Amino acid sequence: MTIFEATKFCIVCGGESTGEKNFRKCKKCGTRKFINPSPATGAIIIRDHKFLLTRRAHEPAKGSWDIPGGFTEPGETFEQSITREIFEEMGVKATSIKYFNSQFDYYEYDGIVDNIIVVNFLVEVDSFDFKPDDDITETKFFGEDEVPYGDIKFPSVSNTIKEYFKLHQS
Repeated sequence: MTIFEATKFCIVCGGESTGEKNFRKCKKCGTRKFINPSPATGAIIIRDHKFLLTRRAHEPAKGSWDIPGGFTEPGETFEQSITREIFEEMGVKATSIKYFNSQFDYYEYDGIVDNIIVVNFLVEVDSFDFKPDDDITETKFFGEDEVPYGDIKFPSVSNTIKEYFKLHQS
């Protein structure tokens, strides 16, 4: 079920909500709720011309390769989000953050498919001595010809890796 289909009731009064494409309107009180993509961030971390991937420890896509990152929390900027995520997931600090691209994707959790927009950054870190938390089981750097695209669940990640290597060919 999509996030739009799951949003059937008003967030203010609990009345039935209907709508089309990107909003729902309550039949009872008239409140409109827009169904916008959820914001997320991703980190492109490079070492010796190799791209860092992390193996997911939890669903969705448990066991697949991903890039460090996650959802932006209320009150955070994208830069604060990626800085927090890198520290939480890998125990290192971001020393430089530079916008790279944005990607649209879908994220399924508990049977609901949400639309997400991922803002990806080129990130330099203070150490490559990663200490993965419980979200990650493994970290590994891959060269352009080594990337395991078949084990990457999210098209936004594969597209970002391909774009990076296209722009930074040796």
